[in-house]
Amino acid sequence: MKDPHQNALNSLHRLEKRHGKKIIRIIGAANYHILMNFGDGMAAGSPMPVEMNEKRVWTVPIVLAPKCGGPAEIGSVVVDDETQDVIGATNKKLIMRNVGAVAREKAAPVDEP
Repeated sequence: MKDPHQNALNSLHRLEKRHGKKIIRIIGAANYHILMNFGDGMAAGSPMPVEMNEKRVWTVPIVLAPKCGGPAEIGSVVVDDETQDVIGATNKKLIMRNVGAVAREKAAPVDEP
């Protein structure tokens, strides 16, 4: 089994190869926003480019960490391609509701056949 840290690094290298060095700043902006606004236990997933109002932006999923009940996508951050500024995100109330839903789903008893 591969080291999960190496898997993450390989994913970053693939994204960088496909989209250029700017993608690291996009992910960094999303991760900073996630940490400052939603707390620990969440991180940026793989960004997807989107054209919005004749402008390129990146939607970056917010992924709940395995130690917190994930992995599960619980929201998203939108980052401007040109400036690498966060221009939008799922609101905190919905993020926390989604975290609770994942926790309840993980805690639910599994019916055995």
